Amino acid sequence: MAMIYFASFVREVLGASSGQRAFVANGLVVGPFDDEEEVIDSDVELVERIVETQGAGVIASHIDKWDVKKEDGYSSDVVMRSFALVSKFAVSRKRTWIVVGEDEHSTVTLVAEDSNRPVLDVVAVVDPLTRSAQKLAPILDVLRKTVNCDLKIVLNPKPKLSEMPLKRYYRYVVAPELQFDKAGKVAANQARKRRPICGDTAVDTEPSLAILVSVTPVDAVGLACYKWSILMYHDV
Repeated sequence: MAMIYFASFVREVLGASSGQRAFVANGLVVGPFDDEEEVIDSDVELVERIVETQGAGVIASHIDKWDVKKEDGYSSDVVMRSFALVSKFAVSRKRTWIVVGEDEHSTVTLVAEDSNRPVLDVVAVVDPLTRSAQKLAPILDVLRKTVNCDLKIVLNPKPKLSEMPLKRYYRYVVAPELQFDKAGKVAANQARKRRPICGDTAVDTEPSLAILVSVTPVDAVGLACYKWSILMYHDV
C-alpha cells in the first residue's frame, strides 16, 4: 500500500517518468539521474547530512512528541510536509548580533512596556544626520507602539564633515494602525499634515527650524499665503 502511495506521489507531484531515478528527502529533490550516472553510498550519506543541517532532526524530534500515529509511515510523511513548508519560508542569511561597547553617551535604550509578554530585541545603528535617519525614526516609533520590544538606538555619526550633511528635511509618515475610508476599505497611503499650511489671510502654523518664515504685512489677494507656501517647499 505504501509503495503505491509513493509511486503515485512521484508520478503526479514530481512528474517523474517510469524508470527514472532520483533522491527525494523531505521535499528536497535531487535528480533525475542519467542512465550512466552511478549512485553510491556516499551520495546517500551526503543527502542525509544536507537534510540534517537544514533542521530535519529538530522537526522530527518535535513531531515525535506529538500524538501522531507512526503506522504506515504517517509520521514520516508529516515530517516531510513540515520540513518542506519550513524550508520554503526559511531565511538563508544567518542571524547576527551587534555587540555595543561604550554606550554611555551615544546609545538610547528603551525597555519594553510589558515584561510579562515575549520581548523582541531591536537594535538600530544609524548616523543621525542622514536621510536614512529621517526615514528610520518614525519606523522605530511605530515598532515601539505595535511590538513589545527592547529598543536600542546607537548613534554613529561621521567623525568629520566637509559639507552640510542634510540639505532637505521631510517627515516620513508611518501609521501604527491600518487606516480605513468611509466605505470601510483600507485607505491608500497619503500625505498627512498636523496643521494646515496656511489659512485665509493669517498664517496660523507653527514655524519650523528648517524653514525661513517671511510674511508680508499687507495681504494683497493672498500673497502672504502664496509666499508662505513657496518657502515651505524650498530646499534649505
